[in-house]
Amino acid sequence: MILEALELQLHSAKTEKIPLDEALTIEHVLPQEWRKHWPLPHGGDTEEAAEERERLLHTVGNLTLVTKKLNPSISNGPWRTKRAELRKHSVLKLNVEVVDHAEWDEDTIRERSEALFEIARKVWPLPK
Repeated sequence: MILEALELQLHSAKTEKIPLDEALTIEHVLPQEWRKHWPLPHGGDTEEAAEERERLLHTVGNLTLVTKKLNPSISNGPWRTKRAELRKHSVLKLNVEVVDHAEWDEDTIRERSEALFEIARKVWPLPK
């Protein structure tokens, strides 16, 4: 529900009105099973880097929406494959922004979390 609200907030008056009535699923951009295709950055504490990655894994900056058919085909694959499939099959604004990134890493997840938080503030402003 939150990701759908963020998606709708990303639409402008110039955006096509595409209903989100299809059952969409939550996809982890950095996969939950990341170890096979998503190596940790070099030159740091491997245990600390793995802990940080696990901490960021389920944050909003690493989540997006995809169809039930697309999800299993990209689920745990490498970024280059996942990025290409998202670009090819998804029309969601949430994913247009995601595939703009050449790399998907912890810094990208943090930056996207902050950007989505600012969008969420527009959807759910603080009371006056």
